[in-house]
Amino acid sequence: MVATADRELGRRLSGLVRRGPLRHDAVQAHTTVVSSLAAAADLRLREVATAVRSSAERGLGDVTPTGVDRWWSDLQAADAADEFLVSETAYIVNRGQVVGSAVLPSGIRRATLWN
Repeated sequence: MVATADRELGRRLSGLVRRGPLRHDAVQAHTTVVSSLAAAADLRLREVATAVRSSAERGLGDVTPTGVDRWWSDLQAADAADEFLVSETAYIVNRGQVVGSAVLPSGIRRATLWN
C-alpha cells in the first residue's frame, strides 16, 4: 500500500512547514471514528479501496486485486457481525505567513503581522 499513499506524511507535516517560508503555529490531530461499513465507505473507505485496487491492478506495491477483494469481504463480515470499527486521523498544521509590520500603541514598538 506504500505505492498509493504516504501514510507517514502527517507525522512529517510539522517539520515540513517549519523548514518552509511559513510560520509554524501548532499541530492538531482530528480523529474520525465510524462503526458501520456503509458510513465508512461513504466518508472515505470506498475511495481508499478504489485507490488501492488501482495500484494493485498496475502492479504497484504488495497488494493484489484479489487481496483487495478479500479485505473488503473481511470488512463486510465484521460489519455483519457488528464488529466493524475504523478510525482515521488527520493532522492539521496551523501556520501563517509574514505580510508586513506595524507600530502599535501601548508600549508595543513593533509587531509582525501574520495572515
